[in-house]
Amino acid sequence: CTGGILSLSTDTAAVPAAALVKMINGVTYLFLQPLRVGSATLTSALYGLSGKTATVVYDTNSQYDPAHDSTGSTFTLDGSGQFSDTLGSNSDDYQVKIYTIQ
Repeated sequence: CTGGILSLSTDTAAVPAAALVKMINGVTYLFLQPLRVGSATLTSALYGLSGKTATVVYDTNSQYDPAHDSTGSTFTLDGSGQFSDTLGSNSDDYQVKIYTIQ
């Protein structure tokens, strides 16, 4: 199954974000990062992947703020292929998360 990002939105206009979708050996990866200091809830919409599960496989907090590491957290993509996650909370500015979508 192939999928690609349809849209990325943020609940905080002052904290835009970047996203990248890659498929490697049949696994879809989503990379997310806020582009400014601050916390924001990012909503990603992935075409053709509704009902799949996004699992955090890398969180920069694992190195820089282990108490707030979210590696292993899962999110179910809704019927529109969307899910939301908060990045940059706990003053973890520019936090990067990588998800597998399966």
